[in-house]
Amino acid sequence: MPGFDEWYIFDLVPRNFPTRNYVNRFGFSVLDESDATTSFWEQITKTQPLHALGAGTPNMFFLTRDRETFERVLQAEPTDVLR
Repeated sequence: MPGFDEWYIFDLVPRNFPTRNYVNRFGFSVLDESDATTSFWEQITKTQPLHALGAGTPNMFFLTRDRETFERVLQAEPTDVLR
């Protein structure tokens, strides 16, 4: 669907690949208490991506197992994204 993206980035070849997308659901959030959110976190636990990114409506998410990347994102200024 145009404008809806979901990416999984792996540092190793995964034994299990993501099989379901979530951002195409209007209003999906990784923080909700819903069946879709539970299923999403089960997929993350099973596939173990280094990073997972999603852009849907109206939410975006960025997950990472890499602490250095996490810290850089936290410290980034909003204009850094545009560079």
